[in-house]
Amino acid sequence: MGKIFSQLISLISIDNKPIHTQIGDYLNKLKIQQTFLHLFHCTIQQPVAHGLANLLLRENNSSNGKQVQRAYVVELLNCLESLIQLEKMLMDYNLKYVKSGLLATSSSSIKNTDTDQDDFVLGLVKKASSLPQAFKYIPSQTIFNQSMFVSSVLYYLKSMSLVEYHLDILKLIGNTLPSSGASLKSISTYIIEQLCRNLLYITNGGTSTSGSSSSNYVQPMLSYMSQVSLSINIPDIIINMIKKLGFILNYCLISGQNLNSVVFNFGAENADHQSKLFRQFHTDNELNQLHAKESLIHLFPSILSSMVQVWQRCNLLLSSNVLLSPCAADANNTTTTQLHCSWILGHPAVIKQCITDLLNPIAQFNKFQFMHAIGSVWGERRKKSRLLQEHRVIIELIRTLKSFSLSVIIQNIIDILKQSNSSNSKEKKKSPLNIWLLQFFHTYLDYYLGSLKSPAKYSHLHTEQLSQNDLAACLCNFFKEVVSNSTTSNFAPACYFQLFRIMHDSVNNFPILVDDKKYAKDIQEATHKLFELCNSIVASSLQQTTWLRKNFAVKLNPQPDLKSQSSSSQLNQTNSNSLLQTNSTNLNESSASNSATTNGISTPSVSNARSNFSDLENVKVKSKRRKLFKKSRKIKITSNFSDHGSNLNSIDPMNALIGDLNDSNNNLAYSLQALNILAEFLAKTLDIVYKSEEKDRLVIPILISLMSNLWPYLKTHSVANKNNFRAASHLLMTLTVYPYTRKTWKKEVFEMLFDNFYFHVDSPTLEYSKIIVDNLISNDRAMFKDVLTRVTYQQSGGLFTSKEQESEQKAQLLKRLAFVIFSSEKDQYQRNMPEIQECIAHVLKLVQSANLYSTLFLLFRILFLRISSKHLTALWPTIITELVLILLQIEQDLSEDQELNIKLKRNGTKYSNLDHIASQMSTQNWNNSKLHIYLSACKLIDLILTLPSPLTPQFQLYKWSFVNTDDTINFNHRDKFVPYLNKINNLLKNKYPTSKSVTLRSSSGGPLLRFKRISSLVDLRAFFEQVTTHQFVHNSNQTHTITNQQLQQNSLLMTTNLKLFEASVHEDFLEGWIQ
Repeated sequence: MGKIFSQLISLISIDNKPIHTQIGDYLNKLKIQQTFLHLFHCTIQQPVAHGLANLLLRENNSSNGKQVQRAYVVELLNCLESLIQLEKMLMDYNLKYVKSGLLATSSSSIKNTDTDQDDFVLGLVKKASSLPQAFKYIPSQTIFNQSMFVSSVLYYLKSMSLVEYHLDILKLIGNTLPSSGASLKSISTYIIEQLCRNLLYITNGGTSTSGSSSSNYVQPMLSYMSQVSLSINIPDIIINMIKKLGFILNYCLISGQNLNSVVFNFGAENADHQSKLFRQFHTDNELNQLHAKESLIHLFPSILSSMVQVWQRCNLLLSSNVLLSPCAADANNTTTTQLHCSWILGHPAVIKQCITDLLNPIAQFNKFQFMHAIGSVWGERRKKSRLLQEHRVIIELIRTLKSFSLSVIIQNIIDILKQSNSSNSKEKKKSPLNIWLLQFFHTYLDYYLGSLKSPAKYSHLHTEQLSQNDLAACLCNFFKEVVSNSTTSNFAPACYFQLFRIMHDSVNNFPILVDDKKYAKDIQEATHKLFELCNSIVASSLQQTTWLRKNFAVKLNPQPDLKSQSSSSQLNQTNSNSLLQTNSTNLNESSASNSATTNGISTPSVSNARSNFSDLENVKVKSKRRKLFKKSRKIKITSNFSDHGSNLNSIDPMNALIGDLNDSNNNLAYSLQALNILAEFLAKTLDIVYKSEEKDRLVIPILISLMSNLWPYLKTHSVANKNNFRAASHLLMTLTVYPYTRKTWKKEVFEMLFDNFYFHVDSPTLEYSKIIVDNLISNDRAMFKDVLTRVTYQQSGGLFTSKEQESEQKAQLLKRLAFVIFSSEKDQYQRNMPEIQECIAHVLKLVQSANLYSTLFLLFRILFLRISSKHLTALWPTIITELVLILLQIEQDLSEDQELNIKLKRNGTKYSNLDHIASQMSTQNWNNSKLHIYLSACKLIDLILTLPSPLTPQFQLYKWSFVNTDDTINFNHRDKFVPYLNKINNLLKNKYPTSKSVTLRSSSGGPLLRFKRISSLVDLRAFFEQVTTHQFVHNSNQTHTITNQQLQQNSLLMTTNLKLFEASVHEDFLEGWIQ
């Protein structure tokens, strides 16, 4: 029959007589099309007892099994191909003679579907889905318009158990595409959709989910390939599937004028014949091709996503020793044969080359739409947990496309951003595509820089190496076109943040942008514009407190929940962009479930042939603009995102904010992200973009406007503002590093240092404050003297200010002095030790509160950490005296012997400061306050005893009075003196004999006491017990033999972890956020 159809085609084309009408009538009378369609349809059904076709199938299957069946199906497909071509030729001749008037319209044996009407298959499928017998032959319709033909083809492609027929089916479709007529749109969409699913299924190792690593992926892949290889006789199945996919795409997408520039690589034996067929019939279906092109453009994200996943699997196979190394097996082991069969699916390197050949024409002739697809796939990959790996694969794949260079990427991103800004629609405005494209460009640019710095590392990738001038011109044009009033007016805030990142990386890695005058001005204008946009977002969370004066305060809304924002924004991302990939797959014929998933892609399933025909969910078209995948899974955005060498270190919740500033609920979240971006990039970018002589004239006005919006955040120490406060502190810290900015923040920072709520912050914020204060004081010697003056010569608060209040104020000032010293470098203020000692003496005369006493001990600890021992010699008598007084007070509180108390008083021992403080406070308040003093003193003792003796040489003269040293341990027991710490330890044991003593755990050389408050002296029992042990005393004495040379080389850090003591001091400054 196939030969007869071929001869009829030749006869019609040669004979000038209108014999086509007779041939068409004979085909209809003999029901040739109907017969062959039923035969083709029956090949996928279970044989029944009756029916000639099924009887023939059963007879063939009983003789030689699958080989005969395969030969039968192949011949049947060849006959269908010839029949479709004959049908197309008869239709064309009918139209020709009807137009010439030689043939009446009613005599046409086959009616042509008008190409101006909607696709007939769409209506057919909708109608068939509601009928009990859906798949019947419909007279007067072409084979491509028959539902049983389309569904049978799709069934073959969906069934991986019939994978040996796939290339034959694709050959039929490829050779008959010129005859598809108006059905080109639907048939090409269905075939491409299913091919993408098949590729995902095969490369996932025959499973519905992809492995997260090569070890999880390779073994299932081996098992699957070993099973499939027993029934497949066609090598390199993936390669041929990709090439067939490329043929269909090229036929539908490439216009006639671009055919000469396309390199055909179909990978089949009759490639020359297909290429000739492609060129011969391409111009006959221009209108149908246009409709198909419009449909396939919406499939670009799905096609690209599938190719990305196949590419990723190829990388895993290439990096796996399991597939690439020779298989070692015994003679009796059949594993070797099965593993060698794994190559039947195609070598990974060849597959990657086929993917490149597939995507190159798409990227070459559909640049704008392809750039859209890249943005959509990039955004979809942000939902995956393996974010870094997924994005690297996308970058690697795009960089292999010769027709999609960096200059082309930049120009297309500019065009897309401009187009998205032209519409005022809220849906357009909230689309995340712009954000995804800018994120892609940022990462791509980072990889491009990596290839410039390490060419050998990226030698396997095609990269168009632009010259410095060409690249600078492209980047400058990008910022000039994108960062303008007309383009950025409708951008989401996250776009501004991403643009600022790109600007920072560009000027940081391409000095020519700043050094060359023809680029410098445009870059400065773009930088200034981006700063203004971000600064306006920072100001969006401020409100004016008074009508007359411009005093601003932060809108104290609840702090943004970044996780919930990511989840809610994900819904916006899913619903706002119709190009998102929602691939679905159901390729296992034995699956009984209603849906199967592949890499987060879902689709209705078909459990058997009958359900495939009765339920047309896989073929149903829900709209004229068909989406490739119908369902999408909602996957939470992960918490970590990083790309290759860039500053995108995490999935910044900023990137999920896609709304506009008209939404007041998100203002605080936008402001927070704006502060973070400015903190990360502003200071360095301004320093690079503006030259030294331009900074005072151009940069200072910029910073003044920023500071006016920054101070309200830094003056609000509430819990609701903690994230903004931390980000604002980070931003201020980065600015204080540069001396030229000093005039914009000097006065305000000094005033904030003496604010009553200055230490109502958390630990990270206090770290920023340390750097800010150090930059403030260290660069101006007069500043430190001003601090000392405020502490020493504090003016009275007035007639209504009590001594206790003045003492509390003095404590706060002393704490600021301690913080200034704590923020400095080693021995930075050693020249000011006389003034510091004078300040301490002044404070001791006026001690009126427990807080002041505790702060004094905190200052002592800081002096030990920041000032060398030789500069602290004059301070030791004061320290020892105050410690002894506190220890005697603890001894008195613990002593139940009234005679001892009388004896102490008879000897004239007075605790002037403590007694005075106690006399002014109630019993309960005094008990709580003195416990805080005791804890502060014990922390100082902890530090002194732990420090190596070369760092505390003066203390060694007094050490025997605190603990039993090696010398005093050997004293005669008749000696009645007991060291203070030992005496207190004994008193604690006697007074609280039933309490359990817990060993304080500390890192080597670290502090024993890390808590900030105690409820009773029992809490200190473990401390006194541990510092009085022989082992502790021995460890504190073991550094006596350290030489001065070792001391100068800071080798003492081997025995003393000063960082832990600094952390303990750091914790003592914190007072917590205001509720």
